[in-house]
Parts: sequence; structure tokens; C-alpha cells
Amino acid sequence: MPHHTEDQPPRQPQTPVWAIILTSCAVIATAHLLGVPNLTELSLGLPVGLWIALALAAAWTASTLAASSPSPSSSYPGGAGVSPASVSGGTGVSPASASGGAGVSPASASLHHPLLIPRLSLPAELLTRAAALIGEALSLALRAALAGAPALRPADPESLLCALHDRARWPTRPLRIGLDLSDADAAAIARDPPPCAVRWFRLTDTPDLMAACRRHRLDAVVSRHGGGPVRIVTNERAGRHAARLDWAAPDTPSLAAAFPHRIDTQGVTIDAPAPLADPDAHAVRDLALAAAALARHPARLALPDRLFGRRPIADHAPFMRRLADRLDAPGPAERTIARVVSAWAVNRDPPLVERCAAHARTDPTVQLRLAAARFAAGDDRRALDALTHADRLLRSGDPPARFDHAAFVEAELRCGDDAPLTLGRVAVGVCLLCAATPVDRLRFIRDDIDEEMRFAPWLVGRDQDRRLLLEVFRELERCRRADELGLPEAAQAA
Repeated sequence: MPHHTEDQPPRQPQTPVWAIILTSCAVIATAHLLGVPNLTELSLGLPVGLWIALALAAAWTASTLAASSPSPSSSYPGGAGVSPASVSGGTGVSPASASGGAGVSPASASLHHPLLIPRLSLPAELLTRAAALIGEALSLALRAALAGAPALRPADPESLLCALHDRARWPTRPLRIGLDLSDADAAAIARDPPPCAVRWFRLTDTPDLMAACRRHRLDAVVSRHGGGPVRIVTNERAGRHAARLDWAAPDTPSLAAAFPHRIDTQGVTIDAPAPLADPDAHAVRDLALAAAALARHPARLALPDRLFGRRPIADHAPFMRRLADRLDAPGPAERTIARVVSAWAVNRDPPLVERCAAHARTDPTVQLRLAAARFAAGDDRRALDALTHADRLLRSGDPPARFDHAAFVEAELRCGDDAPLTLGRVAVGVCLLCAATPVDRLRFIRDDIDEEMRFAPWLVGRDQDRRLLLEVFRELERCRRADELGLPEAAQAA
């Protein structure tokens, strides 16, 4: 039996490549025998099952090579491939680089490390994770066979691999944010400890922020050139676009914008004075952290992102609540924060919308969310006040976009559930529909919506909610006619 000294660590056995390929093929063949016929369909000239088998074998082989290779210096035990020189104190800013030269500063030169996937410590751990992926694939195929529905989509095998990877145990990198700022601004942003694991990297002379994100595998970059505004850009792949272009830009009023499913953004623009100081620096930092965390939405991450440790972040509540705390200190990002937090909270924490609406009184979309939150809380009178205020903002602003608001309202009536917010969503849709309709036609639209409400499943036995929605029509029509006649608000209330 061989003995190993302290100077000579034991050699870890490697799985032969032929065994990896045969095992991957066996997994796909078993899935096909269990009733997944789509594996035999052609994609790019080869069966889909063969593509998946090759992808599994390649990932397993790369993992084995990374596990057996000498480990680079790392500032993070999950194997992020970042040297200690690139991080100061774990969460602080790295030391300033020497003058001269463009691109990444020497303090963060390890961003160019060619490590392809997070380093695994032991072959046993590697095999355990590979077995977990194989088990998930077999489980998915078995459920598809029993249900009689295909679980593997031949047109997009990468989505299947991403779904399997999200279920497996895999190291996750902390958020990685680049700072293309002056020394004073960078120090102001990274001075206080963040609410999560994050690594700050100094960049210099970066004209293309998106390319810097992709090249160095950063989640976001914070930049300011000259005396211009602060710009935050998140990592975005081709074909996996963000839901928003810029959080600072107002929403186009619609039911989908008032109740968004996704709020991740491509970037944020903040007109903050230079140099950054509290509380503006705190607002920029928290916006950067929230944008970077939301950039890890599953729809924006490809399989290489996941293998590199950029895995989806499910819990965004700490980032949003920290942003909401910044509303107590007015600043240039106040309205932007109110828009972002209200968009997140309206579907998850409606009472928080009340706090945001006070800082965005002239934003019609935020006021529509406030009305929906008040309807959900049962405060109908104040909800109507917020709805009429939003209606005036909609009519006094730019001409409304040509959305079919009636289709949105009908969809909510037919497919809505009995949640408290559903009533508010329908009331918001009614407000948007009335704002884009001449006042003389409101009564006809009200009759059409009343007919739809008779067949709405969630309104069965809820006559008080039907009466409330009809009251919304009457209140909006009353305000429209009063505005046309130039009556004061006291006369309108009477």
C-alpha cells in the first residue's frame, strides 16, 4: 500500500473519458426507453439525445480536469478564480492601480483567469454532483413518461440542462461588481459592508461597459465619465434580454407595466453630483446591488453562466427593502427607487407601495399601483382617490400608447383568481381604459364590462365587488365631466 508524505499529496484518480461518454449515452438511452420519443428528433443534423449526451460528457470531463488541476489563488472558497489581490478586505475596494494603461487595473488582473467552472475539491464530490444531475434527468424523463407529455424540448436542449443544473448542488459565486469610478467615488460606494456576499473590482478606462461585464464575468459595472451621470450596466447576453432598459425611465402606462412579472433592468442612470457622498453613495450602491442580483434571473442566465457560478438568486426581498430604506433620505435617485420598489412590492408586499407612492406623486404608474394596493387592503375610498389622481396624470401627460386595455381587463375577469389584489388589477385596467376613451363612450364601455363581470368565475357570489367596479366607472366619469367644466375639487367631491 503506497504511503504519501506531507510534501507529496495523494494523487486523485480520474474518471476515464470513455466511461464518461458511455455513462452519458446510457442516461439518454434510458430516458428514451422510459418514453421520451423526442430524443430521436433531429436538431442541426444530429439527434437531440446525442447533443445532450455530448453536453453532459463535456461538462463532466471539464469538471474532472478542473478538480485535478492545481488550484489557483482564490478569494472565495467556492472557486471563483479571483486572487486575493483583487479584493481588499473581502468587500472593500482593491488598492489603486499604477498609473498608465487602459482596461482592468493590476489589482483585478486575476479577472482574466481562464478557469472555466468552479473548482471542486474532491472527485467524490464531483461524482456526487454528476450523479445528482443524472438522477434529475431520469426523474424528469420518468415523470414525462407517466404523464404522457414530453418533458424534453428538442428545439431548446439548453433549457433542460439549465433546469437540471438549478436543481443540483453547485458552488455559487458572490455578486461581482466592477467600479469604473474615481478613487473617491469607489471608496464611498464600497465603504460600508453590503447586505450580501459581493466582490468589488476596479476598472479603468472602460468605454464599453457591457463588453467589460461579459469579458470579466461581472454582474454589473458602475461607471462615471467626466462630470456626467452615474451609469449602472448589468450583464446581458444576446437572446436573453432584460425586462427593462433603464429603471430611471418612466413606464409606459399599461396593465402589464403596473403589475410586472419581471423588473430586472439593463441599466440605471443616476444624476448624482460629483463626488459621491452620503446618502447618494448609499443609493448608488444599493441600486447597483439590486440590479446585479436581478441580473441573475433564470431567463437571463445561459448554461455557461451557471457553470461559472452565476446561478439564479431567488430572494430579492433584502435588496428591495434596503432600497426602500433609502427613501427616507431624498436625493436624485428618489423617484427611481420608488418606481423599482413599488413594481416589486405590488405583487409581493402591497403595503410597501404606500410608502413608495409618497415619493412619486407625479408618476401615474406608481399611483395606479397605490390604488390597487388600497383596494387589496379594503380601503376603497382612498383607493378611489388614488385612482382619480392617476386618471388626471394619465390624461395630462403624453398621448397614451395604443394598447388594447379592454383585452387586458377581459383577461383579468376571465382568468383572475380570488386573491385580494385581483380586484385592484381590474380597477386599474378600468382606469387605463377610461383614460384612453372619450367621455361620451364611457357608459357603453361600462355596460360591456358589466356584461363580462356576470360570467367572471372569481366574482361569483361577490356582488359587492361588482358594485365597487361599477362605482369606479361612475367616479371616473364624474371626474372627467367635472374637469371639462372646470369645477373645483370640492364641487367634484360633492
